[in-house]
Amino acid sequence: MKNIEDIKSSLRRSSSIVSGLVLLTGLDRVYENIHDSELLEYVPIKIVSIMEEHFRQIYKDIIDKKEYRVNLKKVKFLRGLTFDFDVIEAFQSNEISLGEYLSYHFPCSSVNQIFEHLGQLLGVDFRHKLIDKIMQYEGKVDLPDEEVRKNISYFFKSIEIIFEIRHILCHEGGLTKPLDNKFIMQMISDSQLFVQFADFLIDDIMYPDFDFTQVAMNEDASQSFDLAEKQLEDIIEHLKNKDKNDIWDFSYLEEWKKYREAKAKCESKCCEGGSMYPTVYMTSMAGTTENMISQLKKDFRLYDWDDRGESDLSLIHISE
Repeated sequence: MKNIEDIKSSLRRSSSIVSGLVLLTGLDRVYENIHDSELLEYVPIKIVSIMEEHFRQIYKDIIDKKEYRVNLKKVKFLRGLTFDFDVIEAFQSNEISLGEYLSYHFPCSSVNQIFEHLGQLLGVDFRHKLIDKIMQYEGKVDLPDEEVRKNISYFFKSIEIIFEIRHILCHEGGLTKPLDNKFIMQMISDSQLFVQFADFLIDDIMYPDFDFTQVAMNEDASQSFDLAEKQLEDIIEHLKNKDKNDIWDFSYLEEWKKYREAKAKCESKCCEGGSMYPTVYMTSMAGTTENMISQLKKDFRLYDWDDRGESDLSLIHISE
């Protein structure tokens, strides 16, 4: 069982789902002119690290949607998991959600593990559906369907090789053959496509009626920030009205807002000028605001504030 304090520390360092794809997209620019094999060995390690964080964020989002909670019983390694009082207190004080806590228990050492976990959490054959999604996305080709499916399976194998190389570099000392730039650039390209296709399928399953054009995603990110900002304002107003003796001073929030904006600019700088910039910027603004809301709920014991963000403790023990 993961230590709750270690998980909370990791959460403070974690990024958003959007950031994962942005980081993968940025790797090709960083390494396109690098030919030193020792420097190139860092790339598969970085790719797997980004994927682990990216899919952990997805596991968290799936688990925190109540309609998917029943699928937790299908996750074999979670059966019989119980929570100690420190974990329950963290849920109750809104420091951490059930999804955030459980997502850190999911290993990420192979493509098959990712397929298995997503399939169990979403209640689908994820590998099969992802092949169908890629075929649909790529459009009609002059090959029999079985041949196309076989080629996609080879593509999955190319992603598995990244995991295998990462394992060798981290646990077996080194490779017998040096990595070259062409191979590394192919790794980066394949990993980007893999994450994109997986994201498309997950979005289709979880949000079948949502418009995932870039314009719609920008609008959705902006609306998420507006909702978080409104909730923060409501909490501050509630606390000020409750504070009859003028004890609590919230003037520090003005400086905090400067930090929030600077952080959003920093996180979205890699896609500045592109169509993704508003989504990454506003997602960061919303995330920082939600973190402040969680902190205020904890500090002022607003455990049942408007029932938003309140942890669902109905699943304290996961069993068959």
